[in-house]
Amino acid sequence: MTDTLLARFWSKVAQGAATDCWLWTGSLNSNGYGKISRGPRGAGYEYAHRISWRIHHGSDLPDGHEVDHLCRNRACVNPAHLEPVTHAENMRRQGRAIAERCQRGHEYGPERDYRGRRTCRACARIRDRKRRGKASPADGYVTMTGATLVRLLTDAGYIREA
Repeated sequence: MTDTLLARFWSKVAQGAATDCWLWTGSLNSNGYGKISRGPRGAGYEYAHRISWRIHHGSDLPDGHEVDHLCRNRACVNPAHLEPVTHAENMRRQGRAIAERCQRGHEYGPERDYRGRRTCRACARIRDRKRRGKASPADGYVTMTGATLVRLLTDAGYIREA
């Protein structure tokens, strides 16, 4: 890491107490992460929190890891607030854990739909039966007609008897 990069980095950090967030005052990307130019125009950018990690730990992140902001402040570069974690762990901490069940509670299988999204085969079968008019109460769909429907709607107060 060059001395000029270090000087530019520290000139853009609002450093507070060791327990406070050290806010990046330089430019931010569209997601709110601090960024700093690697050098001359066109050389690209690097995330400020990754530079902070490198300064304070003397090395790059371990392979397969990314920096998690424990304070949840993306503009923070305080090394006490940064921790290397896997991408899956980072997403879990953000509440974006990968769902293992669909909304109805069926377990997802390894299948993907034509868009590459995970699909629930059980729900797909239920939708197909419903579309063909063969859904059953066990599927979560109830088909009522005639007197039964009129009685239920009357009892619920939606219609009055004639």
